[in-house]
Amino acid sequence: FESMLLCVANLGILAIAFLAGSNWMGWVSFLLFLYTCSCILFSPETFASLRGVFAILLLIIPLPLNLDSTLVINLQKVATQQASLLLDFMGVFHSVSGVTVQLPGKEFMIDDACSGIRSLFSAITTMLVFAVYFRYGLIRVVLTLAQTALWVLIVNSLRVFFVVYAFNRWDAG
Repeated sequence: FESMLLCVANLGILAIAFLAGSNWMGWVSFLLFLYTCSCILFSPETFASLRGVFAILLLIIPLPLNLDSTLVINLQKVATQQASLLLDFMGVFHSVSGVTVQLPGKEFMIDDACSGIRSLFSAITTMLVFAVYFRYGLIRVVLTLAQTALWVLIVNSLRVFFVVYAFNRWDAG
């Protein structure tokens, strides 16, 4: 009965995706189709062991509603603010305007490449594969991914800080 319900849900999502022209809904429908096929084709024990694989596959679905752009902007702001705090601590004269760190005679724009979005998704994917391989429980997976995201934010802020600090200190650029 569960697999029949999943088939109906999948067809409904696929129809909505087709009518709306939504690639995002198409991805959701495709993953639900794979999930349904696995539910039908495999024994309950085998299917249960594949749930982690489906969690990893969820990462191929792009964030909806331009949330990826919002995430990039917020990561840029965090990197800029944290780097500014470190520069203040080190006594570097600078100012911050939006996502730009300004030194006398030089501006450092924290653009998309410096936002840390690629590092964030790469690290989360790696840790999720690691967690699935070692069969972590749900709470441990969530805590591991949250810790991973925190470390990516810290390292990205340090990267921005070191670039600006090196330029200021040694005129490296």
